Amino acid sequence: LEESDAVCDAVREAVAEAVALLATDESDAEGLVEPTTAALEDRLRLVLAAAPREFAGPLDFVGAPSTKATEHLGEAATWTAAEACVFVANNARAAANALRAPAPSTRLAADLDRLTDDALDLLARHAASDLLRRTNLDAGLDLAREADLVGDTTTVSAKDRLPSETLAAALRAFYSSLFAAPTPDFKTLVHTADRARAKASAARRLADAHHRLYDFARHADYRDTSFLLHTPRQVCVLLDCDDLS
Repeated sequence: LEESDAVCDAVREAVAEAVALLATDESDAEGLVEPTTAALEDRLRLVLAAAPREFAGPLDFVGAPSTKATEHLGEAATWTAAEACVFVANNARAAANALRAPAPSTRLAADLDRLTDDALDLLARHAASDLLRRTNLDAGLDLAREADLVGDTTTVSAKDRLPSETLAAALRAFYSSLFAAPTPDFKTLVHTADRARAKASAARRLADAHHRLYDFARHADYRDTSFLLHTPRQVCVLLDCDDLS
């Protein structure tokens, strides 16, 4: 198991035990190791599940935080959502890589890889939601979502519930952020590929949120939509992500 301060002692010990057994000539080594790796995965998923959510519902939802009882998690109960996601991603990835080392154990490692991916996706959702909240685009996204649900933009009185001046200010703040650092570097993630995945996922969620809001504003009852300074394609370019069209 790679040496890293990001890997906790409990994970290191469980994986060392599993790797030692996999390196033996036991015919059913994987079967003997599976309870240990399954328990490890369950413990890490518990940390991830208890992370305070800063959104709910659809993937681009930006809402108030919700919390769960986390007394049983000890120190992890005080972590932010981002800290919990990073902890799970780093530990699950390290464990998966270690399980492949003695004799490729793709089945056991695959479960931990999926857990890592879940943590990275959750981390990206939090990062994207944080920027959308800070730029006050959450009200506009709520209206766009309502229009999607009823299937008719014209039934949502956007100009009365969200004046164009308010939406324009929020979009200006969002557009300005695109020229700075709209997504974090996720430097606390140990693996470079995991940092790149989280960053790309956050960027794509931001682009998707803007695309939905852009389409909504164009078809809503705003007389002047000059506040839509950038098209969805331009935002994708600024975020360095694939075109969503």
